[in-house]
Amino acid sequence: MRKASEKNLLIPLKQRIYDWKNWRGGGQDCRLEEERKLAELKKEIAALTEENLAQKRLLFAPLPGNWQFLPVKVLEAKNEILLIDKGRQEGVKEGMVAVLGETYLGKVSKVSEEVSEVKMVTFLGEKLVVEFFSTDKKNFLGRGLLVGWGLGKAIAEQILANEEVKEGDLVMVEVEGKTLLIGKVKELLFKEGEVFKSAGIERLYQPSSLRTIFLLKRK
Repeated sequence: MRKASEKNLLIPLKQRIYDWKNWRGGGQDCRLEEERKLAELKKEIAALTEENLAQKRLLFAPLPGNWQFLPVKVLEAKNEILLIDKGRQEGVKEGMVAVLGETYLGKVSKVSEEVSEVKMVTFLGEKLVVEFFSTDKKNFLGRGLLVGWGLGKAIAEQILANEEVKEGDLVMVEVEGKTLLIGKVKELLFKEGEVFKSAGIERLYQPSSLRTIFLLKRK
């Protein structure tokens, strides 16, 4: 992915800026036009740099080597839904998993020709079976049912009371044999004598900060 982005985007952009710097003797109108183009190029390079960082994060994440990904741009993050810039024409399908590195973001819930929507785990009423691990990811602690409450909130329910889940433990989900990170336990909710307890979950990212994410392609 990095090789392709450098060949098709970074190198041409750098070349255009280099050519501009070596062409400074034209008239004022030409210089103003070139300055406008340069400003646009700088924006493109900033976007490309962000995408390369996202790709590096993905490359260094401990994910299966046979997984394939489709990079997408986040156009909007609103009401626990991510609007992305790829649709049916690029092979996006409902149910595709969205990730950022080894972090699970949600699933594609709606697809049109050019854009799609991803419901995050915090979407109101969204449900997902999750697992709890110690902070070093070595000790499995239990399971629960994650339920989205909207407004960035999610509650893990149906955790057996005798399972040693505590604040700060990791919340993860299994995807095709690999566990991906969702967030961490923020607080425990239980009453003495009850069979089950619940846990408030804190996600480890801000949706508004997402720029480039990846969709897991089906085998």
